[in-house]
Amino acid sequence: MKIQKLNLLTGIIFLFFGAVIIINSCNSEDINPGPIPEDTQLMQEIVNIADFQYTIFHPTIVQSVSNSPREFERVRINSIGNAVLGNDGRLPKGGVFPDGTIIVKEAYSGLNGTLIQYAIMKKESTNKYARNGWLWYEVNADGSKPYSIGMKGQKCINCHTKPANRDATRTFEER
Repeated sequence: MKIQKLNLLTGIIFLFFGAVIIINSCNSEDINPGPIPEDTQLMQEIVNIADFQYTIFHPTIVQSVSNSPREFERVRINSIGNAVLGNDGRLPKGGVFPDGTIIVKEAYSGLNGTLIQYAIMKKESTNKYARNGWLWYEVNADGSKPYSIGMKGQKCINCHTKPANRDATRTFEER
């Protein structure tokens, strides 16, 4: 009887630890899959700056007015996203950016500083890595990638989905 109970207990423990290992291995891939092909593809899309326009709020490098982790910034948006902005440079209330919109926040070391990082959002609502319809990506000016698209915006989404923000963006809301 004691051996049967011991075997049952051992089996339960084995199943429990097996389930924990499987769950954690699945979650760790979702949390940080490392560099993925989509990272490189998005970087290639933002290189052609002819399709981008700096926002009326960021014609030059400005000090961030929000609680952004980037103190000095300049933001540009591609023609797809720019087409839905109002004359005031804002996304109309209730409006959403269409798929294909790309927003690039360039972070600088100071008002006259050097470029240190790109924070990029691309609206691609059906992409498996999208969260709230957007791909989220950061890359340092030296090419190192602190934040892959595969992380699904988990470090960005808390600030970007506050009630005042429009379509998970922070630059184009009412101020």
